[in-house]
Amino acid sequence: MKRHLFGVVALLSWAAMVTWPTDGRAADKHRLGAGTHLSAEALDITAPCTQVRIKVDAALGPGGQNAITADDIHGAGALYSLVVVGDATRLDVSVPACAPDNRLVLRIGPSVTLSLHESPHGMVTVTGPLSSLEGRFDTSSFNVARTAAMEVVMGGQGTGHVGELGRAAQIDLTGQAQLDISHTQAAVVSAQVGQNATLNIGSGHIGALTLNATGHAQASVAAQSGTANAQAHDQATVRLGPSGNLTSSGDRPILPWQPPQPAIPAANASQPQQAQTLPKPTAPQPPLAQGQPTGQQLVPTNPAPTPTTLTDKAQSAPAPGKAGQNAGQDGAQAAPAQPITTAVPPAPHKTPSPMPAPGISADRPQTAPAQPEASAAPSTPTASQPQLPPTAP
Repeated sequence: MKRHLFGVVALLSWAAMVTWPTDGRAADKHRLGAGTHLSAEALDITAPCTQVRIKVDAALGPGGQNAITADDIHGAGALYSLVVVGDATRLDVSVPACAPDNRLVLRIGPSVTLSLHESPHGMVTVTGPLSSLEGRFDTSSFNVARTAAMEVVMGGQGTGHVGELGRAAQIDLTGQAQLDISHTQAAVVSAQVGQNATLNIGSGHIGALTLNATGHAQASVAAQSGTANAQAHDQATVRLGPSGNLTSSGDRPILPWQPPQPAIPAANASQPQQAQTLPKPTAPQPPLAQGQPTGQQLVPTNPAPTPTTLTDKAQSAPAPGKAGQNAGQDGAQAAPAQPITTAVPPAPHKTPSPMPAPGISADRPQTAPAQPEASAAPSTPTASQPQLPPTAP
């Protein structure tokens, strides 16, 4: 019995050695230069801090479907080696160091599968129909126009976008990673979304969908599905489109998918902020009459008239015979504006004669009001005041 077991183990070990005799067997590394033409079924890229641009071109030759051509290498350069795995050949391309101007531009055939590993802070752009995408993206990002299949692990700040997904996808998102798939006609999609990651799948159809969301993850699938098995735990949110057969579990409900609502502009978004805060201009208010109550104390632009009493009016009336002289003086020099003072109480005993009504001609005889002795002031002209000849009455 022991001999039999030993023989089985030895046979299996020998079979493994015979079946995979070339695993890990690689040629020496060579410097990859622009214009290099190679052929391989798989392309594996390690390119930290590098802008990788890949164009899927069906017209490549020689090599046809498996051709790989280097168009441009810039920055730290690139090395390559051919690794034989069974009957297939894999081309390994590596950028040795981070450099701010690292750039790698390649063209590949439509049958070449693409893998990306250990490429922090890299950016991968693929145009054309890719056969398959596989890789890990933590601090790197990718933008793929179309791929038939994909298997990606994303974490940290990794971001990815796929314009169209063909057959199948296996997705694992953690950290704050985000993956957007615009359209799909996949037969199978399996996704695990955790922590603060986000998964968005747009229009199309999925034959069988398996989705598990945990933490504060967000998963939104607008595509229809034949069968769907969805789970939402913790504070995760899952929104699904129409499904022929939905099986849900977890401690969070599965919500129906809804199209994103357009942003509603603010009511006064078109008006400048200053126009909303400045008060409306108001017309200047005339001076208030004496004794009129106000809600607040206003300071008029022009000096308010001085409150006067009948005694003040009597004192300000011109003396007989000197009205013409005073009129001339008033014409030569305007009386200064009087400051605002407190109203003077009227004299208790004497009531002066009323003032002459305005509009009475000077040719008509008038009776001058009685003037108090204290109010008679000499009209002696000063040096700064020109003397005018008296006007005949």
